[in-house]
Amino acid sequence: MREIRTLIRELASDGTTVFLSSHLLDEIEQVCTHAAVMAQGRLLTQGPVAELSAGARGRLVVTTPDPAEAARVLKEQGVGDVVVTDDRVTGEPPERDLADVNAALVTAGVRVRGFTVERASLEDAFVALTGEGFDVAG
Repeated sequence: MREIRTLIRELASDGTTVFLSSHLLDEIEQVCTHAAVMAQGRLLTQGPVAELSAGARGRLVVTTPDPAEAARVLKEQGVGDVVVTDDRVTGEPPERDLADVNAALVTAGVRVRGFTVERASLEDAFVALTGEGFDVAG
């Protein structure tokens, strides 16, 4: 894969347009400058990869030794789809200032070790646009 990425970048830098069709969206993010999203034979959107990824919402990630209490406070603060995994609590950021959400955690006595929003990936954008995941079990 590394050799293919290098070859594609070299061709592109020489002015050659390269069309790459792949279900490996992380590879597309690494190699391509532009992408198109299709579902059921229809073009849904196209544009620069960075813009497509930016259109999807990232995930709020709180690292804490108090995940149950953090989850409770985050839900109260309007964070959606809250998921607890060990010492990480993730969710969809609310439509409000995240500094206020962090302050609510601290006020509730939650020990916050990390507080960030993970950037959305091209895969996140694809799922948001198509409503489809990659269910290989079915």
